[in-house]
Amino acid sequence: MRIPEKFSQAILSHVITASIVLESSLVLAVQGPPGSGKSFQVRECLRAQGIQPVIISGSSLSGKTEAASRAAFDKLEHDCFQLVADQKAGHVVAVIEDFDLSPAGRRGDDRHTVNSQLLVGHIMNLGDIDGSFMLPTGFRAPIIVTGNNFQLLHGPLTRAGRMNIFTWEPSREERLVMAESVLERLGIDEDRDVLLRILDDHPHATIAEFAGAVNAAISDMLWKFVSTNGPLDLEKTRKHFQDGNRPSLRQIGEQLQTSLAGQRTLRDFVTPVLEGGGHGHAR
Repeated sequence: MRIPEKFSQAILSHVITASIVLESSLVLAVQGPPGSGKSFQVRECLRAQGIQPVIISGSSLSGKTEAASRAAFDKLEHDCFQLVADQKAGHVVAVIEDFDLSPAGRRGDDRHTVNSQLLVGHIMNLGDIDGSFMLPTGFRAPIIVTGNNFQLLHGPLTRAGRMNIFTWEPSREERLVMAESVLERLGIDEDRDVLLRILDDHPHATIAEFAGAVNAAISDMLWKFVSTNGPLDLEKTRKHFQDGNRPSLRQIGEQLQTSLAGQRTLRDFVTPVLEGGGHGHAR
């Protein structure tokens, strides 16, 4: 699994420093456009170093009762501690995905609720107290949060010393590295020049959209195998896949183009409906 150097350096330098230097920022916020590979790369970067990510989603920090968010965060802390105490992991990092959609984030003129106040206050407190979030090994458990826009967060929470912010906007070369990783993970032969041409033809396509096109091409390939060798036999189909049969880059490029065109069509249909216009209609 190849991860762009700038991304892996940002993640690992935070993990190293936050684990050892108790006065450093406990939280790293990784923000960037949707589908740019933030959460996936955080997980893979940690696992590649033998570090266990303890993952929850920002939405799981919500709750119907007061203090539910704080209780969910307390459980995250407990799970991190227990994994190390039980020797199921040498080191852990708490990872909260889509943190900007948690109660810690604000949308529009929303006011902070009791849940959000308790959650934000607790994380700020962790960031202010040297030696917080300690593990049985004597190291600290760093926290990494991902999201699209951390301007939604409570201002004092993002203050330097409490939280470091890393903005991920992959370059052309970094998009290529991520796309190569997707192909490598699925055992698909790659031609760097052809792959780069596909990415250049779709400069605004995210890595998530590229991965979706790869999966769609695999699905199409397996369907064609079954339809010409039917009836459906899962063992036979799995063997076909395990024998190394994969879609070509040309087929993946075609799927990406089809997928992006479909998204444009959907936007053209949905937008007038939402705006009350005269095009399209909901059923």
